[in-house]
Amino acid sequence: MENKVLNIAIIGMGGRGGYAYGTYLMEHPEMFHISAICDIDEVRLNKWGEMVKVPVENRFKSDKEFFKEKRGDVLFV
Repeated sequence: MENKVLNIAIIGMGGRGGYAYGTYLMEHPEMFHISAICDIDEVRLNKWGEMVKVPVENRFKSDKEFFKEKRGDVLFV
C-alpha cells in the first residue's frame, strides 16, 4: 500500500490548533502537509502561517472564505 501524505486544514490556531495539532503535524512531514489555516487573529494567523509554511493565499481570517472550497483531506477544528 502506498503511503499518502494527507493535506490538513486547521481552523483556529490557538492552543489546540497551533500548539497541539500544528506542532505535531510539523514533526511528521512524511505523513502530513498543512495546506490551509484559518484564525480571526491576524497576528496569530501569520505567525503560524510562517511557522508551518502555509502560503499567504491559504491563510484565512474568515470562515466564509475558508469554506468556499475544499482546503484539505482532513479538517482540524
